[in-house]
Amino acid sequence: MTQERIRHDQSVKGIEKALETLAAKKPAFETIVAAFGPLLLAKAAFKESYLLPDNLNTQSLPFDENRFSQGEP
Repeated sequence: MTQERIRHDQSVKGIEKALETLAAKKPAFETIVAAFGPLLLAKAAFKESYLLPDNLNTQSLPFDENRFSQGEP
């Protein structure tokens, strides 16, 4: 069985096109695309609107491993 990948860029338009292509090629996925497509598009729109700085240093963020392991974000 050959798996075909739908390649797209990470922009809102690229994701829209990929979702449309997926729904057209795989009609069984239409429900999944309808359910999760808006979430993927909102995430892409957010990333386009609020760019993170290139020099973001996550090592300096406080992290309590014990609290994290108990389910606290």
